[in-house]
Amino acid sequence: MGANTVAVLMVETELPIMMTCADAAIPKGTVLKLSTPFTVAASSANADLFGGIAAEEKISGDGKLQIAVYRGGIF
Repeated sequence: MGANTVAVLMVETELPIMMTCADAAIPKGTVLKLSTPFTVAASSANADLFGGIAAEEKISGDGKLQIAVYRGGIF
């Protein structure tokens, strides 16, 4: 997937779960990679381990270290 690829939620089949993330910008709908258990970051390669889809926007420098992540749904 390209760097600007975003997923659009069509049908919510599961509620998002909170996962740990770095204090970096993550746009809503970004495909995330799983780096350690319950830790995600923006995916940058096709071979990355799928972590989920960002359910909310994460603003860089806001001090939040968790983000809501969809692990299931129709996108």
